[in-house]
Parts: sequence; C-alpha cells; structure tokens
Amino acid sequence: MFDLIGTHTQYDDNFSILDPQIIQRAADFKPERFEGVIWNRLASPDQPIRQESFKIGARTRTGLSGTIGTGTGTGWADAVTTTNLPMNVDAINTLIIGSVMEIYNASTAAFEVVNVKDVDRSALTIDVIARGAGGTAAIWADDSKFKITGSTINDLDLKNQESRAEKTYKYENYVSLITETITTTYTDLNEARKYFENMGATLFNEALDRIFQKLSSTVINGVKVEGSNSVPPQSAGIRDQLQDTMSGTRAVLRSNANGTLTQTKLNTALDLVFLKGNAKVIYLSYANKKIIDSFTVNTQISYNADANSPRIANQRESFDFYEYQGVLFELVVDKAMPDSNIFIVNENKIRKAFKEGDPLRFVPEPTRSSRESRWSFQGKVAFIVEDVGHDHVDLYGITP
Repeated sequence: MFDLIGTHTQYDDNFSILDPQIIQRAADFKPERFEGVIWNRLASPDQPIRQESFKIGARTRTGLSGTIGTGTGTGWADAVTTTNLPMNVDAINTLIIGSVMEIYNASTAAFEVVNVKDVDRSALTIDVIARGAGGTAAIWADDSKFKITGSTINDLDLKNQESRAEKTYKYENYVSLITETITTTYTDLNEARKYFENMGATLFNEALDRIFQKLSSTVINGVKVEGSNSVPPQSAGIRDQLQDTMSGTRAVLRSNANGTLTQTKLNTALDLVFLKGNAKVIYLSYANKKIIDSFTVNTQISYNADANSPRIANQRESFDFYEYQGVLFELVVDKAMPDSNIFIVNENKIRKAFKEGDPLRFVPEPTRSSRESRWSFQGKVAFIVEDVGHDHVDLYGITP
C-alpha cells in the first residue's frame, strides 16, 4: 500500500502473514506521483484465495425495459393487431404473461400501454389483450423503446404464467507469481564499501520498489492466462475483467469513445451505470484528467483545502470530483492507467489479495557459486472484480 505521501505501508491482506523485513523497510519508499494509487485504495476480499484458480460468482439482473421489433426493420406495422407482435430475443426475455408494457417515443411524448397475454419465445412474438389500454394505439417503428410499468393478470390465467429466475455466471481467474530477484557477489559487497555503507540494504529497497511498480500496473493491466506446465498463469486485472464477455456468457458495459475524449462521451458512459449499481469512482490517466479539467465549469467540483464542503471551481483549477445528474464521481488518477481507457467503477466490488500462505515475502534463493548471494521477493497475487456488466463501465477507444 502507498500512503498519501507515496510511502509503501501495507503489502498483505487479511489472510496473509506479513514478512517483517518488508514492514521494516516499508517507510523508506517514495514512489513517483500517481504511482500505485489504485492498488493502495483496494481492500482484500471477504474470503481467502486458496487455489491457483478461483471463481468470481455473480447473478444476472433482468432489466424492465427494452425495444420492440426484431432489430431488422420489423416493428408493429399497425395500431390494431394484437397477436404475433414481433420482439427481439433480449426484450422477450424480460416479458411474461401479465406484464404491463408502455411503448413510448420520448421525442413526441406519444405512448401506448398493452397487457401481455402470451409469449412465444421460439417465434420471438407476443400477444396482447388489447391495443391502447393507456395512451393511444399507434404504429411503432422497429427499436421503439418500452418499459415494464407493472403486472396484472386474471386469477385463472395465473396457472399459465412462467416463473423466471436469474442466472449465475462464474468468472474464472488465476493467481500470478510476482517476483524480483537480488543477486550480489562477494566482490560487489567489498566494492560497495568504497561508495556507500550497505549495498544489501540499497538493493533491497530498489527491488522492493520495483515489485510495487509491477503490482501497481498488473492490478490494472494484468491479462488472464490459465497457464500450463510450460506457461505460467496470470491474473486478469481490472481492464481485462471489464472487457471479458467469457465468449458471450456474461454481459459487459463498454462505451466506445472512438476518438478524442469529450464531455458528451464521458456522460454517455456514465449513463450506462447511472441507473444501475453504485458506481462512484472514475479511474483515469493524468492525460485524461487534464481533459476533464477543461470541461464545462458547472459540472465539476473541487474541495477547499481547509473545509469539507465542496465548492464550484474556476477553469484554472484541477478537479477532484465530476458531478453528473446530482452524483459526485471521484476522479482517481493512476500512472498505470492507459490513456485509451477510463473505468467508471463501484470500488467496493473490486479486490486485491495474495494467495493464502503465499503472501509477498523476502526469501533466500539457491546460489550458483560460493561467492554469490541470491534473494527474492515473491508472492502470488490475484484480483477480483464483481458484478461486471452492472456496476462498472469501460470507456474505451480514447485517442489523444
């Protein structure tokens, strides 16, 4: 962990025994500005990681909205038909007998309410009891929006209603063995006395600093690799987990900036999670932070140095929070964040951990000569991002 002045202060989790040598040296390190910020903020999971591979479980959450039609130009062609009304597969999976649907056009304020009488999930069609139960029956173009406003059904029809249950998906991730080795010779130690007192302490400090540069980057940029006898496993970091659909078995929330970052593009990404989950933090690079600092004044918040209350800042200041639709999103800059991505996250659903029994520690390694001394930092680390597709958004495709 890095404290506010850049000092390494914590390297373990709730289930690991910390190496006392690392504790002793912790206060000596001062990383560069914005280095290890995200690593520092993350807590450990509620349960220890005991295996080389582990599962991250989550439940789906069926929404109560969608679009009508097939998505290929087939909408509701008239205002009277009540049977075989075309739907797309995503939308039809939100509907059951008795669902009350409101189809609407936000630009014209037109709307129609229908009650679902039957659902044919094979043909991707629905029957409704009547047209225009509320509002006005109308022709609805393909991809017209609807929302489920309630449910009502006759007593005797309840026997025909399907039950529904959410699904569990399990994301598999792995641990990464992270290492940094120190090798010195007897000659090195003798020569060191000419220039500084203790070469061993210097090499120790430098190697520990490199380890935490690695940890600070891999928590963001680590790519999942299962591993084999010849290929070491790797743990997926935040970026990889936010992008991995597991070959279509789970949803991800992504928004393509497709060029320069703008305020509109950031707000579009925020809309994806604004009515879902509880995202409150924005991870970004320093370059993207500078762009956000230039956005419209009345949408950013900074804090007085001597007060807890927020104030509107002027254009020349740097902002700590981005306000959108009445919600303050904390801006967290990290040196390892790619300029091409911004992550909007629920930080309570992201965890880091060392494998139980294999925390970061400093241990001797086999030597190849009697005049050689070899030691290494080593430990198996892993990362967990829960509720992907619901609580987090990857805004990608940002170019300078």
